[in-house]
Order: sequence, then structure tokens, then C-alpha cells
Amino acid sequence: YQMIVLTNGLQDVQRSRLAGCGLQDYFAGIVISDEVGVAKPDPRIFDIAFQQMGNPPRNAVLMIGDGLSSDIRGAIGYGVDACWFNPHGATRPDGWPIRYEITRLTELLSLPAKE
Repeated sequence: YQMIVLTNGLQDVQRSRLAGCGLQDYFAGIVISDEVGVAKPDPRIFDIAFQQMGNPPRNAVLMIGDGLSSDIRGAIGYGVDACWFNPHGATRPDGWPIRYEITRLTELLSLPAKE
């Protein structure tokens, strides 16, 4: 798997968070809205992320996010499957084609592999 971070927010805050949690080396790239000038759900930020990943087919990508209006809406609008990280058990919105919903990140291990 190839993983990248696609995040809205300020460059200094987001990079500090990644460095602080010790996970930065697990990601092939980082796309931060503050650095690229567009934010999720704008499809242009997904274009940038896909370029960093070598433009894989959209059906080979899974967007995992906790923000319905940014992460999930952006992924769906871009034609990418979405996995909603919903740790607080919020009510799932009607009519949203959310492929997966998880409440713990460890549940990612049980999702089927994307080809």
C-alpha cells in the first residue's frame, strides 16, 4: 500500500502533528491545503494528491477521513471510495454513498484490499 496524508489546515500545525506522533515516515507524501492553496472538498487538492501517488486509478484508492463535509464529500465528489472514521458514533447521513464506516482505526485491518 501507498499512503499519503491529505489534510486541510495550517502547514506548521499539521507538520508538527505528524512529527509529534511519529508516523510521518509511513507516508509517501503529504498534501496540506495551506501549502497548495486549495482545501478539501475541492477536487484540485485531490488532483495534487493523485499526482503525488503517480495517478493511480480512482477505483484503487480509498480515502479515510473523519470530516463528512471535507474528507468524505471530497472523496465521493472525486469518484473515490470513502471510509468514514466515526469514533463518536455520529448518525450516518442518509443517501451518502460511504463505502465503509469504522469507529476504531484498527478496523482498517479488516477492510478488503483495494487492487
